[in-house]
Amino acid sequence: MIIDNLLKNCKVKVWPGIYSVVKARYIPQHYVAVIRDFNETTVITEPNNIPSDCVIQEEPDWKILTFELELPFELVGFLSVVTKHLAEAAIPVFVLSSFSTDHIMVKLVKLEETLGVLHKIGCKTDM
Repeated sequence: MIIDNLLKNCKVKVWPGIYSVVKARYIPQHYVAVIRDFNETTVITEPNNIPSDCVIQEEPDWKILTFELELPFELVGFLSVVTKHLAEAAIPVFVLSSFSTDHIMVKLVKLEETLGVLHKIGCKTDM
């Protein structure tokens, strides 16, 4: 299976820092990602980068992990395989995608367990 081959020895980068997922009143000056839909604006940022008047609701203490490989747009099921294994370990995730690859966010308290699950499916980590 192509996904198993991609996961085998896929490097996963753990970002330095701890991040918050914020339901925001506006887009602050500094952020990692912004998701806007018809109902709300979500900002991923380091907590000290968001003004308190911007915050409607905050979910703190997340780590960002990046799958360091370029995923083709026609690929189906990559995150499904990853999140299936994490779900079986009762690890909640917040998922982000960029143009070339996917990222997941996990709570800081679940980081080591997450890295263990990813290692079991073939991923290598930088920690």
